[in-house]
Amino acid sequence: MTQQLKTMQSGLTVVEHMRHVDLVTIGEVRELLDCSRPSAYRMVATLVDGGYLLRARGRAGYVAGPTLLNAFDATILASPLRPLIRSFLYRMRDLTEASVHCSTLVGASAFALDGYRSRVDLHLGGRVGMSAPAHVMAAGKLLLSQLDAAQVHALFPDDALPEWRSARVRTRAMLDAELNVVRSAGYAMANEESEATVVSVALPFTGIHSRNRTALVLSRSTPEVQIGDLLELLPIVSGHLGEFLRDHQDEFAADGQLERIPADAHL
Repeated sequence: MTQQLKTMQSGLTVVEHMRHVDLVTIGEVRELLDCSRPSAYRMVATLVDGGYLLRARGRAGYVAGPTLLNAFDATILASPLRPLIRSFLYRMRDLTEASVHCSTLVGASAFALDGYRSRVDLHLGGRVGMSAPAHVMAAGKLLLSQLDAAQVHALFPDDALPEWRSARVRTRAMLDAELNVVRSAGYAMANEESEATVVSVALPFTGIHSRNRTALVLSRSTPEVQIGDLLELLPIVSGHLGEFLRDHQDEFAADGQLERIPADAHL
C-alpha cells in the first residue's frame, strides 16, 4: 500500500470515529491509528485543513468540522427505533394538541425528520421534511446550543446571518447570546420566526453527539395559541419524555442514541 493510500485510510478511520463521538484528542487518534504522536498531529492537521475537524474551544481536543456537520447522517432514518419514536410523537401530539415532530441539524439548517400534524390546528401545515435556517427554528437553536462554539462559528462564518423573512436573530453576536439563553434554560423557542403565525418550543430528545442529536418540537399557530401556552406544556412533556427514555434506555443505548441514564438523574 502506498503512503498516500495509508494516509487516506487513516483519515477515513478518524472520520468514521467522529460519527460516534463529540470530541477526539490527539492521544485517542494515536491509539486509534496505532501511530506516533507526531503522526497523530499531522493527521489531525490534515483533517482540520479539510474541514473535517475543528479545534474545540474551552476543551482539549477536536470536534467535527463543517465538512462533517454539513453531511446528513442517513443512519438516523434507518434506525430500528424509528417506530418506537413515532409512537411517542403520536402520543405527545394527542396529549398537547400541537403538531409534534423531531428534528436534526444538517449544517446550518434544521430538518424535520418525523412527526404528526395537530388534529385541531388546521391552519398549521405538516412539518415533516421541512428545512429552514437553524437560527430561526426552535429545534435549530436547541441543537446549535449543544455544539461547541467553534462549530457554531464555522457554520455561521459571517457576522450577518442568512436572511430570513421573519428572523429575529440577525447577527452572529445575537446568535451567541441566544444560544447562551437556551443552554441556561434547557429548551428553545421560536416566536413567529420560521413562519408568520407559527410558534414552537423544543426540548432535547435523542442522540449523544453532533451527528445524531435530535430535538422534540411542539408547534401551534397563532392567534389561537401563544408561545406562553406552549411553554406551560413543557413540564408535562418533559415528564413523559423522561419516562419514555428510561423505559427504553437499553434499546436507545444499543443504537448509539442515548447514554445510560443514572438511576438518580432528573430529566
